[in-house]
Amino acid sequence: MFPAVAGASESSEDVKRTAVLESSRSPLSSGHSLDLLVDAVDAAGSSENVVGGLTRNSDFPIALDPKVGALAQPAVVKIDDSHRPGVQRWYVASPAMSRVVELQIVPAKDLDRPAPMLYLLDGVDAAADSEWMTEAQVHRRFTDEHVTLVMPTEAPASLYLDWYADDPALGRNKWETFLTEELPPLLENHDAFHHNGKRGIGGLSMGAFGAVTLANRNPELYDAVFGISGCYSTTSQIGEVMVRNIVETRGGSLDNLYGPAELGRRVAYDVQSDPSGLRDMAVYLSASEGAASAADEEFFSPYGPDVALYAMVLEQGSHSCTMDFDAALKDAGMDHQKVEVQREGMHFWPTFNEAIKPAWRHVEPVLS
Repeated sequence: MFPAVAGASESSEDVKRTAVLESSRSPLSSGHSLDLLVDAVDAAGSSENVVGGLTRNSDFPIALDPKVGALAQPAVVKIDDSHRPGVQRWYVASPAMSRVVELQIVPAKDLDRPAPMLYLLDGVDAAADSEWMTEAQVHRRFTDEHVTLVMPTEAPASLYLDWYADDPALGRNKWETFLTEELPPLLENHDAFHHNGKRGIGGLSMGAFGAVTLANRNPELYDAVFGISGCYSTTSQIGEVMVRNIVETRGGSLDNLYGPAELGRRVAYDVQSDPSGLRDMAVYLSASEGAASAADEEFFSPYGPDVALYAMVLEQGSHSCTMDFDAALKDAGMDHQKVEVQREGMHFWPTFNEAIKPAWRHVEPVLS
């Protein structure tokens, strides 16, 4: 996701990286104008060097299977628990997606006691092994929590939405239909679980947008939602750039996401313009102002300065988006949301991990 600057010497890279980390702590960094922030995010996302390896070096787009597409209902194809202790990989045939979708699921420990389901949506590359597993280690982090964790995989740059058209790079994306219509009844009625009737959804970065958007559009389905370092508008100046950054750096087309402008799909996915669906559920949001922490310095030390710069401006963009969304919620008469902002933290796992347990603590009471 974050390649080093080509051709730079080690000492030169160290100097540049240090300069980026120090600049992130400047009062000007978190307070500069929206125009400068938009330009910074746009410039970072426009570079071909930022494109992740997934869509170039994997089997994307995943081939469609007409037989799966013709199914009347989704179906569990296989359950495999051999990859990681305490974690199951479910293979679900999805008519909406016309393929078998793979999930990673951490069942609640006590199967005799009813438990809620918490859907966790990944960031932009959304690989076959979810970073909720590889980076957040939720199968260890939630050992003492009574909840079933559900993580869809292989959804790069999808925003977890239903796209207007199939995309040559990203394939078929009908994630809203899959996650809100096909999957919940399949899991909740399966004898592998003892569901208590409560559902939550949360995400980070791209997954934060997806989680909040799906919750807002399907308020009857969810009791709680959280977003970590996300952006929640598709039409604002910063929101438009953040969405384009997600889709286009992974080879996708916004035309395939939204379709013709006259359909109004871009506006329909703008939670900030109408967050009314969140009125009756627990809402938690977090972001950082983008200053480098000690953990960031250690984390980014092997990478080039462009990596740290990208992480800095993306988190500053997420902070701006989160503040705008909080204001929109208040303008809509809502004050039940919990919004936590830290000074330090750049846009990657050292920051995301700090917010996971506070997010869970906020939504847990309404799910238990």
